Amino acid sequence: MCRIIVILQNQANQKYIIDYFLTQSHEKKNTPGSNNNRDFDYHKDGYGFIFYNDNISFYKSSLMYKDDTNFEFIKNKIIKSNILIGHIRATKYHFKDDVCYNNTHPFWYKNQFWSHNGSVNPFNSNFYNTYIDNKYKSHIKGKTDSEVLFYIYMTIFDKLNDEEKSWIEFIQLLDMFYSKYQITISANIVFSNEKVIIISRYINNNEEPPSLYIDTNTRIISSEPVTDTFELINRNTTIIYNVKDTTIRYI
Repeated sequence: MCRIIVILQNQANQKYIIDYFLTQSHEKKNTPGSNNNRDFDYHKDGYGFIFYNDNISFYKSSLMYKDDTNFEFIKNKIIKSNILIGHIRATKYHFKDDVCYNNTHPFWYKNQFWSHNGSVNPFNSNFYNTYIDNKYKSHIKGKTDSEVLFYIYMTIFDKLNDEEKSWIEFIQLLDMFYSKYQITISANIVFSNEKVIIISRYINNNEEPPSLYIDTNTRIISSEPVTDTFELINRNTTIIYNVKDTTIRYI
């Protein structure tokens, strides 16, 4: 599936880390401690970055980064970013969606952003639309399960107006989809805004979710290790990062 990186503090070697992350587009997977068919080799179906400086900005393209004429311009911006979230995409094996801008991550609504590595199987968008508020339905531009999950979360967030409480209810809903309907959902997700970044390694059955690692020294979280010191994040773990006070909590 896809590949994600979250850099929670600017690194002295940030250019190298970004380059190393992007090589996962065209290299076989490296997932120490996790041999999982949910992790794919090669991720050539688009890429995107969210970068925090004075404001939150983002860029995405359905092209592989090496084929995107804007990449060097964007790279010069993200190298300087205080917080960086990256995503490189591989379409999923159980359905074929279009490789296009609207299916590329991140997805966003106003100042809320969403990147996903995982899948929903089976995926019937009409079924999930019943869990999405009408005000969001016109904002769904692509054909991915990832975008649908985003607007399910946003619908819950509108009700609770609290990112963490909304996340807990969202996960409970995904659990119900499996227990009641046998819908398998793997959801390594990064939700971000100006206040909080939520990062999960999750699956709603007893299997293993896609790989996700953390380096607590550098505060880098990534689908594949990009530093020498890392540990595999336990399944069904959520990390909450407070943007203002820079604290990290696990739930």
